[in-house]
Amino acid sequence: MSSLTFESAGVYHRRAVVRRQYQAHQKVATKQNVTAAAVALIDASTARRQAEADVASKSKRSLAILTSAIFALHAYGYYWISQPGNKEALAKFSPMTIEIAPPPPVEKPKPPEPKLVKVVPQKALPIPDHVPVVNTPAETVSSSANTVAVAVAPPPAPPAPPPAPEPVTEPRGFAGYKNNPAPNYPAVAQRRGLEGTVVLRVKVLATGFPDDVQVSKSSGHIVLDEAAIKAVLSWTFDPAKRGKTPIDGVVSVPIIFKI
Repeated sequence: MSSLTFESAGVYHRRAVVRRQYQAHQKVATKQNVTAAAVALIDASTARRQAEADVASKSKRSLAILTSAIFALHAYGYYWISQPGNKEALAKFSPMTIEIAPPPPVEKPKPPEPKLVKVVPQKALPIPDHVPVVNTPAETVSSSANTVAVAVAPPPAPPAPPPAPEPVTEPRGFAGYKNNPAPNYPAVAQRRGLEGTVVLRVKVLATGFPDDVQVSKSSGHIVLDEAAIKAVLSWTFDPAKRGKTPIDGVVSVPIIFKI
């Protein structure tokens, strides 16, 4: 068992002093670190608030500019509408309508004028020097023994004039005629503002029903052409006639699509 000497007691005391100094130094360092972190947090919070204030200021300026532009547009619109010429232009606008152009009037063909055939009278044939003697039955011979019969060719009959051809009328039919439905204006064409006039060439049978429908003149938009063809295929027409007899015929049907 060793005894505690004065020297060993001094070392222990010095160690305790160093330990207390180290602990005090650690506390000071910890306080400094905490202070630096708090300052950094305060600086970050201050920067964030400043950025939010800048954004709010920019938003207010943008809102003020937008409000001024809206008021300026309203003022210009009111001034434009107040002009007399612009009011007349606005009055010309009308709601969307589909106009179906009626077919052109059918002109009745004029009956052809009869051709005049000029008949040239035949000149009398000269009697030849040597007249042939025709033997006739005894009952037709006159009492004179010197009587002879002369053969004369009759004049040709004039040709009969050709019969006048019967007048031919074209087929007739349009929207609303015999309950024919008007074409549907396609919704996609309405949204895009598509307009145009399509002319259809329709072959109508003697029964009055369309046999073939073709585009003679396009509206410039396939969707409008197809809508017109679909509608006309369900129509009923008055067939073409030769005199009073129904026959097959062809007619042009114009259809106008207008918004």
